[in-house]
Amino acid sequence: MIPICPEMDGGLPCPRPASEINGGDGFDILDGKSSVVDTEGRDVTDNYLKGAQVALNKALNEAVNLAYLKDGSPSCGVKAIYNNGRLVSGMGVTAALLARHDIKLVSAE
Repeated sequence: MIPICPEMDGGLPCPRPASEINGGDGFDILDGKSSVVDTEGRDVTDNYLKGAQVALNKALNEAVNLAYLKDGSPSCGVKAIYNNGRLVSGMGVTAALLARHDIKLVSAE
């Protein structure tokens, strides 16, 4: 087991304001088509991208092929994320990056 917190690895504090993907999902973030914004209106997209890359690097360095992630998170959501105040189908930023590298994802829910 390799514990990760992409938000903290991306430079965000704990506790931190809640964040949501502003339209789209994690794949749209990776493709530069959307952003992640916290409840105070700050764009934290770069933090989420950095944290996702740290998680991917850890997974690749340890030959991880399966990740358990928390649904609802704009980073770790496997099946669902919050988007514009609603829980919708979609993947978070870290989940999307891991999926693009053929790492199997399982919702911890």
